[in-house]
Amino acid sequence: MHPALMIAVMEERDRELARRTKYAWKRPIPEHNRSRRAAAPRSRRSGRGRLSAALSRWRIGMLADRHGPQRFLVPLVPLTGAGMALVAWSLAGADGLRTGLFLGGMLLLGLCYGGLQNLTLLISFSAVSRRHHNLASAVWNVGFDAGTALGSVAVGVVAGLTSFTTALLCAGAVAVATLPLAMRRSTASSTPDP
Repeated sequence: MHPALMIAVMEERDRELARRTKYAWKRPIPEHNRSRRAAAPRSRRSGRGRLSAALSRWRIGMLADRHGPQRFLVPLVPLTGAGMALVAWSLAGADGLRTGLFLGGMLLLGLCYGGLQNLTLLISFSAVSRRHHNLASAVWNVGFDAGTALGSVAVGVVAGLTSFTTALLCAGAVAVATLPLAMRRSTASSTPDP
């Protein structure tokens, strides 16, 4: 699948999701759910990460077209870990959820997730000839979706055994542990071919 077509499909999916949740904020909050956490409706809270991911996919694609995808790969990996750490820290307090930290962490995480999603696909395409783009797209999609699914299960298991704070810190550590791979990929792409 051509990258522009894939991005158009993702943007349409995000628009459809936005249309379905457009009036969610107008629904009354049930009396038993009224708390500091329920002040912002769930659709708006969870939508911030998706919106920042969609915006970063669009913007990082433009930047990668100008400067190459490898340049942005290395900084986004530790920023992903930082976003996870912010979200974990926002959940760790005894006073409950720290809304500002939570939203900031989710925004950063969404930006990194969307940016890395786009960059890794572009790198996959650049690693093969144009004739093999369909295969690269399929392999990338299987890897990305399987990684997201397994990561979600792992975070759920760790959270069930310990806490969400611990689970998110573990996920952030796994993300940062991939930094040598990103640096290796970045270094390999910057050296000229003999």
